[in-house]
Amino acid sequence: MTAKSPRELRYRLPHLDNVEDVEKYRKGGFHPIHLGDALKSGRYCVLHKLAFGGFSTVWLARDKLQDRLVSLKVLTAEASTQQKELRLLRHLNQCAQDDPTRSSIIAILDDFTIDGPNGIHLCCVSQLAGPSISAISDSPGEIAGTRRLRAPVARKLARQLAKAVSLLHDIGIVHGDITPKNVLLQLRGIDTWSAETIYQQVGHPIRDEVFTSSGQKPDSSAPEYLVGSASFSCVDFENISEQALLIDLGEAFPELSPPSNGVGTPVSYCSPELLLESKASKASDIWALACTIFEIRSGFPLFESFVGSSTEILREMARILGILPEPSNSLWEKYGITVVNHAQTDESALNDRIREIGMYDQEVSIHNGDIASKTCDPLLEPSGRSSSSNEVIDLADLLRRTLDYTPENR
Repeated sequence: MTAKSPRELRYRLPHLDNVEDVEKYRKGGFHPIHLGDALKSGRYCVLHKLAFGGFSTVWLARDKLQDRLVSLKVLTAEASTQQKELRLLRHLNQCAQDDPTRSSIIAILDDFTIDGPNGIHLCCVSQLAGPSISAISDSPGEIAGTRRLRAPVARKLARQLAKAVSLLHDIGIVHGDITPKNVLLQLRGIDTWSAETIYQQVGHPIRDEVFTSSGQKPDSSAPEYLVGSASFSCVDFENISEQALLIDLGEAFPELSPPSNGVGTPVSYCSPELLLESKASKASDIWALACTIFEIRSGFPLFESFVGSSTEILREMARILGILPEPSNSLWEKYGITVVNHAQTDESALNDRIREIGMYDQEVSIHNGDIASKTCDPLLEPSGRSSSSNEVIDLADLLRRTLDYTPENR
């Protein structure tokens, strides 16, 4: 899509970086939400912003009827007409309500619609979860991987995630967007939090006033202000469990009805066939699962791209895993991708990548900006601790079997 020129923009650019596209407050787009809004006849009171995407904003709210904190996802009016994610989650409930693994996949606790200035919006209420794997690993200004989960914790979460994906596949659902951002750690003991405690844990809401391009206040189609997203990276670890939660089925689809143009999986987690041919399937889910499991343990991506290009990722695949077999390799040449097939590739390159875990550690702050040691933290691995030889062998074996270039072999 061609970017709009400044003359076509309805609103001034926001000062905050972590906010939704203000231009999507239009007919068919986002519904304007303000802090303190009470939705569904006052049942849900909005306290903070959790996240946003291309098709929704997500809010932290208190369910006054059940006296609990929840996540409230408000879809764009255009996305609300499909209700794809809601249908798939209802199918999951019907097929696996009593399966213990069900608790590792997001559940819809309630749903309703809002008739607003931009259309009718579907609202989905789910349990409130904590930081994502990406948020836990995030260490701005430090080398990627400096902040990562302890090996036993990482293995526990990886097993839970693998079982969750397997459950989806068993009932014919392909997730389509398995990444560390969509794997959260569940919270405990939070329903009694007051509003002030919430803000102490995830930060006070930061508002950014909205103005039209001419400097006027917006009409009812846009909010008076945007809200920066809450940060769960500093939540007290006593409130974070070792239970994974797979979220966001916005890209999911029935196995027998794959999308013709692929899915929106970030390139670092895309399988070769998804990158080259836009083929999404259970097999591409397994590839993304393998990349995510590596990152759960390492704190950095298996395949890294400086500019986020498919070409860079494919070159990284070839460097670590080897050249694709024919006929797939010809597709690389079609896109002008040339790689060098090092003699060590296929054997030791993957092992070397795993050995990088802990190799470049730096001391980082883990709580509220204060310098602290990770030694006493129950989740984070102490600095300087690398993978054991057995872990390298076991993880490499798992990755080789799940990152097979032939989709049917994964």
